[in-house]
Amino acid sequence: MDNNTLIRSRQRVIVTVVALLLGPVFMIGPAAGGVWLFVANGFSLTSAFVLLVFVGGSAFISYHMLQNFHWVEFDGVRIRGRRFWTRQLVDQAVQDIVEIRPLGSLVRNTTTAIIDKLLGPVRGYEIRFREGPSIVLVCYDMTNVNELVRAVEQAVERARCA
Repeated sequence: MDNNTLIRSRQRVIVTVVALLLGPVFMIGPAAGGVWLFVANGFSLTSAFVLLVFVGGSAFISYHMLQNFHWVEFDGVRIRGRRFWTRQLVDQAVQDIVEIRPLGSLVRNTTTAIIDKLLGPVRGYEIRFREGPSIVLVCYDMTNVNELVRAVEQAVERARCA
């Protein structure tokens, strides 16, 4: 790949639609449910604990959803990506990439074995940098993931050999 070629990976339309429709429900829903249960059952140690667990669930889901990228592009020298929800721009040079890690199942069981057979063992990639947030690309959520990662890997290898 030469330095003038731009490879872009975009979030698929169906993923965008589902995220817009269900994202707020998943991010706010557990906390709202916890508050409702707390108010409906009155103050007690149990209801306070349930509220805390539900708010924690909302925070966990929100944190992971806020990491999603709307698009990621690579021009041979720099990799850039815009987060879907926060619109934060991540912009890093190839020389700052420290690791490209494939993402797969953390737990091995019958369900993950079946999913691995259907979708393959690699679900995506995490590109880590010396400083700043990493870029996570999920194969079935975004287009051109494998092509983009392959081009980034080649550029990293060239940068290390130079």
